[in-house]
Amino acid sequence: MNIQITDLSRKMTEDELTKIFLPFGKVSSTTIIMDKATGKSKGFGFVEMDDEKEGLLAIKNLHKSRVEGKLISVKRAKDFK
Repeated sequence: MNIQITDLSRKMTEDELTKIFLPFGKVSSTTIIMDKATGKSKGFGFVEMDDEKEGLLAIKNLHKSRVEGKLISVKRAKDFK
């Protein structure tokens, strides 16, 4: 299950984002989107969790939670195929 996280702190690392999701299950990958010109975070990213139930539990518990002083938005990523 691919999960989109928005409104992240621009200082958030992929390792820190992974640690936020680990209490809900196995994280197979984490990506924070970076601006190509500046090399800085764009404030959003994606977490991949293999087990859909674990992913849904993470979404339910983390959506609108406060992380590093920011209220994050967590939802299932749309499939752009």
